[in-house]
Amino acid sequence: MGSATCAVTNGSPVICTNGGSSDTSSTFGITWNSSNGAYTPQQNSTNITQLFLSFNSSGNNTDQGEVSGNGYAIKVSSASTSLTLVSNSTINMTESGSLEMRSGKFLSSANNKTITVDLSGVTSENYSLIGNLLAGGARGNTNAGTFGGLGINGSVTVDGDAGINLAFTQANGGITGNVTNTGSNATNIFTFQENGTSTIGGNVTLNGGGSSGSTFANINKITGNVNLYNGTNAFTFSGNDTKIGGSITLLYGTTVFSGSDLTINGGITSGSGASGTLTFNNNVTISGAISKPNGGPNTSGATTTINFNGATNRLNGNINIAETTQNGQNIFAITFGSNATDNIISGNISSTGGNYGNGSQQHTNKIIFQGSGTNTITGSITAGRDSWGGNGKNDITFQQGGRIELTSAKQIEAAGGNNVITFQGNNDSSIVGKILGGMSGASGGRAGTNTITFGNLASTNSGATTPASTGNNSISKSEGGTDAINATGGSNTIKMYGSNASITGKIVADGSSFQNYHSTNTITLGASNSNTITGNISNSTFYSSGWSTNGTNSITFVAGATNTIAENITQSGNGTTTINFNSASGTTNAINGTLEASSGTATVNFQQGSGNAITNILSSGGTNQVNVTSSGLSIGGYIGSTGGSNTISITSGDMNITQGIYIRTAGSDRSNTITLTDGNLSIGAFSSNVTSGYGDSNGSSIHAWNGGNSNTITLSKDGAILTLGGAITSGGGSQNGNTINFNGTSGILKSSSGDSISASGITNINATSLTIQDNGLGTGTLTTTGGTTNLTFKDSTDGSLNGNITTTGGTTNLVLK
Repeated sequence: MGSATCAVTNGSPVICTNGGSSDTSSTFGITWNSSNGAYTPQQNSTNITQLFLSFNSSGNNTDQGEVSGNGYAIKVSSASTSLTLVSNSTINMTESGSLEMRSGKFLSSANNKTITVDLSGVTSENYSLIGNLLAGGARGNTNAGTFGGLGINGSVTVDGDAGINLAFTQANGGITGNVTNTGSNATNIFTFQENGTSTIGGNVTLNGGGSSGSTFANINKITGNVNLYNGTNAFTFSGNDTKIGGSITLLYGTTVFSGSDLTINGGITSGSGASGTLTFNNNVTISGAISKPNGGPNTSGATTTINFNGATNRLNGNINIAETTQNGQNIFAITFGSNATDNIISGNISSTGGNYGNGSQQHTNKIIFQGSGTNTITGSITAGRDSWGGNGKNDITFQQGGRIELTSAKQIEAAGGNNVITFQGNNDSSIVGKILGGMSGASGGRAGTNTITFGNLASTNSGATTPASTGNNSISKSEGGTDAINATGGSNTIKMYGSNASITGKIVADGSSFQNYHSTNTITLGASNSNTITGNISNSTFYSSGWSTNGTNSITFVAGATNTIAENITQSGNGTTTINFNSASGTTNAINGTLEASSGTATVNFQQGSGNAITNILSSGGTNQVNVTSSGLSIGGYIGSTGGSNTISITSGDMNITQGIYIRTAGSDRSNTITLTDGNLSIGAFSSNVTSGYGDSNGSSIHAWNGGNSNTITLSKDGAILTLGGAITSGGGSQNGNTINFNGTSGILKSSSGDSISASGITNINATSLTIQDNGLGTGTLTTTGGTTNLTFKDSTDGSLNGNITTTGGTTNLVLK
């Protein structure tokens, strides 16, 4: 075996120079001692444990300044271009000894010197070198090694500026120890057999300079850690069960991993202030955390970049930036490329802290999924505030759709920091789990924000808006959870577009226990087909001695053929609830639950649409304000007050109430006020007594109880029709009772249940001209059965009454003005 000109002839290793074939071992003063099939170099019958191969200008081999103890230096004259060591048997330097290749080390300039160690003739289950291999030298020179058998039983260290090219010829040939580049500015190449089991048995530490670095081709396993401090490096993995047994530490430089599927048993650590780049072109599984721990320089904008270009990627550990420095900024830029189609992050994602002196310099996890397919996160996403006052940020983008799937023990939380999550493209996207806009009390406190967007909306010239993307997008509570969206001291801004959008679970805004930290949910739904919220919507106020904090919900529907809130809306505390239906005409808008204000104000605006509906409206201490500017309103149940006020204003379209209107309260100054500018009103009747203890409302369409409380209905169009399916009742000392205003030139009071409408308590009817109809088109009767009915005609010169007025109890007053 060996080179074409330098070859083993009698079994012993040979040393040749300048391309020659003659063995010059004895010329350099060494012999080879054979023991158990291996050869050890000797000088004066003493084993050499450090063999130093190099060139110098004089070829003086008496200078042994580079070695000590049992070391020996071979220094070839600079007149030679090569130094070659060939052996077909193991060279044994002992496990603590070394063979050193130092081409051009003592030369003042690059002279294209080459040192070659050819141990390719070693076969079977023997190591070709026992001992450590050290290589280096001056720039422009080369060290080359070929190792047969099991490879090197020892470590490899590279320094200096001379390149190294090591090849391992057997499928299981490898390096049992560490591989270290201590600062070489040359290119270092390690080539193993393809589809073999070649292993580096220790750590790989690379600290090359500039564009130089190390290349590992066809490696199968690295049992230790990979430390990447600098340089341009490449690892190509080959064979089955390829892995890195430890972790990767990344500071600077660029490193690319390719080849077979790779498992990293540890994680990836990048120091604070570091800015290296890792690229995985193969499928990869990372078991440990990707992290930037505490400590390090105060560097702003330091970005560690990790690219995943393989089809399948599994990140099972956490992604974490800790509160590294008080006035620096660290960034993880993690990208799953367009060919990465099966990606799962199952660990938690968290970022804490940043530059406390510059709020825009936040420690940031910036994660991008570029491809379609499976893009899934199953761990918590948390942005926090550190003890110095810096705020973390997570910025996650799914360019072709994705999923966040969390158990009830995990959540998306802005704990003083900021989470920005964006789902783009036309594929289905979803979040399962709780979205929490919280706050942090650290360093004076700060409210956190979640900003989550599904798809996007484009404006048209007419001013109407339509979704610019498709796909089914959803947010839902986790199994066993209750809340889908919760703000407690922070805020959540949610925008959902596409074809269909849905939120399943509670939407909650609660006042926080920290003074001055209010809570806000702002939700925009703009899918083209349907937008649905299935879950109660609520807010509250936190009260403390001398101060309070409020919760506010604001929900706007900007597009959609069908827009639905499927459960109850509860307004409480001093905050507000605002629901806006702003979809284009031709849409159906519905609240299929009870709109209740126990305190504060709830506002619902139906601004466009062809059908608007609310099941029930109840004020139990607060104020409900419902405004309709298109297509009227249908109430599937009742409008009631047990301690507050309800105001319904309709400027276009009719209104229908299936049951009735009531006030039942021991207090006063409560009211239900309904105003229709250009429509008719139809009210059914209660089929049971819904005001027990506050009069009998069974069979009533309109019921008021107690002093100062009132129901007021105003119909403004000419010929407006008020249809009642039951009686008009009031009592309990009610001073205001029930008032009906026909503000047009005429009005019609119509019964839908018979010939007569009965009135008791205080009833005020104001009109210019009034027609009373039965349940057909015939003449009807208004009957006072108790209390006082005041029928006032506002224009005595042009007024009229068509219908019957009877009194079976109480008083009926006809007033002409």
